[in-house]
Amino acid sequence: MMRESFFDKLSQSSIPANKHNYCFLMGDLNLGMWMEIQRKDIERSLLCGKLEKLLSFDQLNMERYWRRSFDEFEEMRITWGPSYRFSVGSHVFDTSHKMQLPAYYDIVLFHRNDPTQVPTLKNQLPLIQQSLILSLNQSNRLGTAVQSTVSFAIKQSSSRQIIPTTVKFVYMKEVNPDKYILSAAGEFHVTSSLSAHLHLLHQKGQRRKREFKILDYVTTLVQHFIVLQINNQITYNQL
Repeated sequence: MMRESFFDKLSQSSIPANKHNYCFLMGDLNLGMWMEIQRKDIERSLLCGKLEKLLSFDQLNMERYWRRSFDEFEEMRITWGPSYRFSVGSHVFDTSHKMQLPAYYDIVLFHRNDPTQVPTLKNQLPLIQQSLILSLNQSNRLGTAVQSTVSFAIKQSSSRQIIPTTVKFVYMKEVNPDKYILSAAGEFHVTSSLSAHLHLLHQKGQRRKREFKILDYVTTLVQHFIVLQINNQITYNQL
């Protein structure tokens, strides 16, 4: 019950996706496979490369299908296998007492709004980016704290007006089964140093290998959905 309440609150209250032109949600949701699928069926599908069957039992897909959580977000087509563990020193799937099922734990979701609805600006626009920490404690209360600020400025082209494009990044990490941490970047305009900005957002704290993969994936998404659309319209400078 608490888990459903948490995802419902997170999806509707903590991530105001409609307030931004682009909103990206990334991290470990700790959502696995639906319990109705057997471990042997997962292993057989993995060995045969039948990812469609696995994705049909993915809990996040089911949450979005039933419009219970994150249904306003989209996800790129998955063409790779889930994460899973081997028994130590072997090529055999996890045989420990936990018997963790292979699953798609790390996710990247995105939401797009029409950037043409944002008023056109004529002047140079300095912008302050703030990183927020949101956590869910045992009493289901969300708290916030400002962690850091980074300044960016956009330089207007001499022959064109600026069409501002705002982005929101949210990085989620599980602390324990009852507590998650969200690192949410406030509204900021896309700059040519976006990749460096993402690293600034993640450089504090220990980063695992899969987090670098997420960074690369998000950078590709941003380049695809934003940079290509506003190319030849805006020139950028970083403060």
